[in-house]
Amino acid sequence: MQSEPSKELSDREIELLQELRVMQDALGVTLDYIQTELQPTPPANIARYRNLLEPALDSEISFDPIREFLDIVTSMARFLSNSTAMEIFRRRGASGFADWVALATISTHPPGLTDRQLTRFIGTSLKRTRRLVDGLSSTGMIVLSPGEEAETSIVEVTPAGQARVEEIASELLPILKSFLGKDPSQLLFCVSLVRRLSRIHDRASRHSR
Repeated sequence: MQSEPSKELSDREIELLQELRVMQDALGVTLDYIQTELQPTPPANIARYRNLLEPALDSEISFDPIREFLDIVTSMARFLSNSTAMEIFRRRGASGFADWVALATISTHPPGLTDRQLTRFIGTSLKRTRRLVDGLSSTGMIVLSPGEEAETSIVEVTPAGQARVEEIASELLPILKSFLGKDPSQLLFCVSLVRRLSRIHDRASRHSR
């Protein structure tokens, strides 16, 4: 079977592609500046794209860090609330979403985690983690064994627990695909932003102690 001859790009198409690459580079530098550096002065490499970025860099739009932080917190709270209310979690009980978060986290860290490690991963209190662990243990989703440190436990997923993780994943994946549409990279972009925000927040928390 013969392949179709490739279409030769016109000069204008080549020019547009070159402009697009420059814009992509400029946006990449700008996003990195906004999301990770948060410097009071733009880094030197932004100067290369000054003519493209001038409207944004020179705008008179005020920046209110308290309001922006509030927007982040309320948006993430709504996201978590909406996730908790999803049918695939609700029909598995009042703690269905929290149980899945804990169980899926344990399953991705074989051979297991201590309850303290799990607490750090899922971002809750040790007391709350232990309640989740006790509930999952009582239903045969995980097994507990004594940890090396005093008053700690090693948490491992059982075959039944792994089956539950895979069962929920099979229901969750079509839902994720439906709202991501044809661009699954949106989810990766969101994950990247949340991880960067978490690192910034961790640094700020350490400095404020």
